[in-house]
Amino acid sequence: MSVDVTSTFFIHSVDGYEDNVRAIFRDTFLLGSPLNHEIDNFDLYEEMSLDWYLTTGASDSAVVIDASTQEVVGYVLVCTKSHDYELWLRTQVWRVFRKNIVHLLTGRMSRVGRQFYWRRFLDAFTVSHTRSDSGIASLAHVHLNIRPTGRSGAMALALVAHADAVCRRAGVGAWTGEVNGVAGTRVKAMQRVVGEIVDIKINRTASFFSHQRVNRITVRRVLQ
Repeated sequence: MSVDVTSTFFIHSVDGYEDNVRAIFRDTFLLGSPLNHEIDNFDLYEEMSLDWYLTTGASDSAVVIDASTQEVVGYVLVCTKSHDYELWLRTQVWRVFRKNIVHLLTGRMSRVGRQFYWRRFLDAFTVSHTRSDSGIASLAHVHLNIRPTGRSGAMALALVAHADAVCRRAGVGAWTGEVNGVAGTRVKAMQRVVGEIVDIKINRTASFFSHQRVNRITVRRVLQ
């Protein structure tokens, strides 16, 4: 079902647009741009990052479409079943780890692959501890992403409203998410659009590959 938001864009269920979501994920991976490095087994990493929301959680996720071009310019991925997601994620993490450890032990892992996965491991460890220490681990979580060429405040608010509606239908009173930004940016915007800033920590992967300090801003939105 499509939801008309304005005359310039509309929200649509993710069904049928899975490849568009994957393309935006790759094209905006590093601060709105592609990573521009060949990462070993990146297809498995991408599946681990997206497939829950495109399969089991597809009914809760959506894309935003430019009304004039019919191009998919963003997405909002929502998970209201944290326990089920964590069980699913463990199997995916093991898949990625097993493939990469074989490549590493047999000398087939590239230098950039080692750099990427080591920093992603450290980042994942930090995210896990932040969620646990902040008491947000059991909340619904949301991933919101818009191509830089299509970003607007109205579009971001529409995707946030979609996440709110999904959580309300599921009986969930709050959700959390992470946003990356160059140090000193995006904090006020996140407070204005989403809500409370729970934590700010360095994103080691994005910082390393962009050659600048990039922070991961963890936010919590309590529904009224």
